[in-house]
Amino acid sequence: MGLKYEIAEDVQNLAKQLISKYHPHLGLAKIAYIFKTDTWKKNGKTILGSAHRCSEKEKLLHGYDFIITLNHFVWATVDVNRKMAILDHELCHCGWDDDEAKFILVPHDLEDFVDVVRRHGLYMPDVEAMGRAMHQLNLFEKPNLKVVGGNE
Repeated sequence: MGLKYEIAEDVQNLAKQLISKYHPHLGLAKIAYIFKTDTWKKNGKTILGSAHRCSEKEKLLHGYDFIITLNHFVWATVDVNRKMAILDHELCHCGWDDDEAKFILVPHDLEDFVDVVRRHGLYMPDVEAMGRAMHQLNLFEKPNLKVVGGNE
């Protein structure tokens, strides 16, 4: 039985670009990037990646502040723009709390159901903010968008 994880060496350069442009608070963070090499699904949906903030005990053992795990199958099949989007998403979970002077894990800005938005519209501030962002990008005029990971 083979290993289910491997070091994601080719991710480091993309991460450096994203950190310098969008995530300067991570400039001094030690982040490990790994691939999950077997099937990665939850509730029937393909998982693209995950971010983990390391505990003090884990940092003592390996020195990393965060570990970002990426779905190797998806990573190997998407273009560089989607790779950047997936990695940017995971880096958005890696935050810094100025008051506590420590790294934190940041939750998603929005968690909702498509059917609820279809039935009730942009009913909450976070849903409205996402709707405005999508409208500004003209995403509503692009019906041929494909889902990364292809669950449909």
